[in-house]
Amino acid sequence: CKGVPLKIDNDPSRLPPEDTYPKDRKAFYTNRASVDSELALLSLPKANIDAFYANPMFRRTESRNLFDVNPLVVGRLDGPNYELARSLVDRALKAETEGIAGRAYLDLTGPHKMGDEWFETLVTLLEKEGFDVESHRENGRFNRIDRFDEPLLYFGWYSGRVDGPFTNYKFSFPIGAIALHIHSFSAATVRDGRKGWVGPLIARGVTGTFGNTSEPYLYFSHHPHLIMEALFKGLSLGQASLYSHPALSWVSLYLGDPLYQPPIELTVSSSKNEYDVIRMSKIAQNAGNATAYKAVVSEHERTHHFSTGLWLCDYFLEQENKEKAFEYLASSKRPPAAAPSQWGVLVSMAEAYLKLDKDEEAISILEELLSHMKVSTEAQKLLLNRALEFASEYALSEQEAHWRSQLEALSPPEKK
Repeated sequence: CKGVPLKIDNDPSRLPPEDTYPKDRKAFYTNRASVDSELALLSLPKANIDAFYANPMFRRTESRNLFDVNPLVVGRLDGPNYELARSLVDRALKAETEGIAGRAYLDLTGPHKMGDEWFETLVTLLEKEGFDVESHRENGRFNRIDRFDEPLLYFGWYSGRVDGPFTNYKFSFPIGAIALHIHSFSAATVRDGRKGWVGPLIARGVTGTFGNTSEPYLYFSHHPHLIMEALFKGLSLGQASLYSHPALSWVSLYLGDPLYQPPIELTVSSSKNEYDVIRMSKIAQNAGNATAYKAVVSEHERTHHFSTGLWLCDYFLEQENKEKAFEYLASSKRPPAAAPSQWGVLVSMAEAYLKLDKDEEAISILEELLSHMKVSTEAQKLLLNRALEFASEYALSEQEAHWRSQLEALSPPEKK
């Protein structure tokens, strides 16, 4: 999209007289917009583009009648550089050809009840479809030591700039990944890999993402649960953008190949890796198959991947079978502690060992992690604070004193 403007500034001279505008809609007395949202209305030349125009395809997969003319599906191929912009198509094609697999991560706690309700609806939808969902409901968002392996799907809010696990060294999304972080100015620019959300997400290899060029007001931004609802109905990601957004001639946009059709439906023949096996097992469990976990057992015996080991550990803990839980956790291959993208996995493994009363194994993992975090004081503090929480919960008094002294050494003395 080189040479194609991103957004249109407000021009009061083109607005109707302010006294003719409804008082309860003064916030929308503006004609600022993303260029992409205006382009969607090229097929509707009579549309009134003062403020927003109600999207006739919101929550619809087909026209109301045979004679309707629909808005255009618009996707922007753009990013911090040409190679990244082009990769949006390359990644979409590769995902459609080779398949997609991974986990879902949701940052749920935001500033408005309506948005939190959207995310809770999305959690339910994704779990119904078998996704292994990691939900962050505490204040703040996922941080650098939270589990964040294979983020095929990421939805969250509400931060002004990319943070947490996305800032870990060499973080990258898996092929086909979709991400949305709701923020008023998430796409104020898409050409900078450090500002906002859209540019940084593209720089980290996302295949499709969404954003706002200026304040949309929450309801008039993309609804995350409707994006996935549309994909499960078989729409392309470009169509899902239209389906999930109530307003055109407004400030939101979609970046990615508009034709990208994520192969979201899972079958035995389309299974790609251990994450798909876990998902198929969860789908079977949802359907009442009590032996569905055995597929994960078979996959674990074949690969000993940490994802199947952690999943089976949680499964057998729920069955109150600590012996089996330990068997699968202990037989899992540990990712390297030197890889920041895997720090969260190792913290999760340490916590799992603590649940199994295997304190030595847990402490060994945490100490190894700390030895590889010397380059990041922030990461060390995060891990030491988490370790202190573990020490308090699992009565590791001697280790607690050791970790507390390490944390104090990293913290500058208070000014008197």
